[in-house]
Amino acid sequence: SIIGVKFQERYEAMLRQNQIAMERERLRMIDQKLQAMRAMNVLSHKVLGRKLEGNQTLSAEDLETIKRKSTTVFHEVDLDNSGEIDIDELGAAMKKLGQDIPRDVLEVMLNFIDEDGSGTVDQEEFMDFVVKC
Repeated sequence: SIIGVKFQERYEAMLRQNQIAMERERLRMIDQKLQAMRAMNVLSHKVLGRKLEGNQTLSAEDLETIKRKSTTVFHEVDLDNSGEIDIDELGAAMKKLGQDIPRDVLEVMLNFIDEDGSGTVDQEEFMDFVVKC
């Protein structure tokens, strides 16, 4: 019947629209992660000042330098001296580095760095992040 055909056509159109919406959301999330990765690269470069080449490994001296630099940067970013970096402090730090990062991307960054799921980054988590980068 004509009603059945029209219903089927409308149903298939709704399915296509739903698939398109899901794909857009997936691509938006990928874009957020890419923006977060670029921003984290900027942040880690601020701490390290250089990148390791190829298969170069960190020496004890390198680790000590990273610890010292990451502690200094951590205290610069921890504006309220709480011992933890929250999303607002991370955003302020990124702005200071010339990166105007949307809040949803900052959340992706924070979730990546925040190993214990507390919603903030402590000094040890920050140093671990820098070493990993």
